[in-house]
Amino acid sequence: MLAVHPQAREAAPFVLGVSAAYGLFSGLFLGRAMALWAVARRAARPALAA
Repeated sequence: MLAVHPQAREAAPFVLGVSAAYGLFSGLFLGRAMALWAVARRAARPALAA
């Protein structure tokens, strides 16, 4: 978009929107990675005798 409308980089709503989108997706990816890591750690533990 900036190639076609370079003035958009100075518009506060555009900058805030893009920053929020990057933050949202980073948080989603981090949360998913942490959940998968927790599952892998639980699976790696030796099973306790019942």
